[in-house]
Amino acid sequence: MNVATAAGWALVGAVVAEAFLHLGRIRAGNAGARLPWRTGADLAADGLAFLLRALAGCGLAAAGVAAGQICDVGPAFVAGLAAPLLVAKIFQVVEPMTRSTEELKAEPASPFGVQRTRSGSEKASDASH
Repeated sequence: MNVATAAGWALVGAVVAEAFLHLGRIRAGNAGARLPWRTGADLAADGLAFLLRALAGCGLAAAGVAAGQICDVGPAFVAGLAAPLLVAKIFQVVEPMTRSTEELKAEPASPFGVQRTRSGSEKASDASH
């Protein structure tokens, strides 16, 4: 199997995964079975997210073929099916960074941000330790 064929089957798998994700969103979010997109910007953002997740599936399958790990249609389809779901789950778990670089640099050096003193009170750690 060549890389283009694997990427094609991965794209089919990614489309199936995305269809199930969107069907779940439509069913869960709307009793009247309306689409979850409120504006054209929501639809465009969702389309871009779909495209990126589908490309992740294609890339995963292409890398598997190049490494000699994927040599049939089934694993290529499963790679495409799994990649969008993994990407969606990662973005559910990972919190986006909302603080600026200056705020991060101003944080204390302690990994917990607080040090206990001998008297038992807490104080912010300084970077001199």
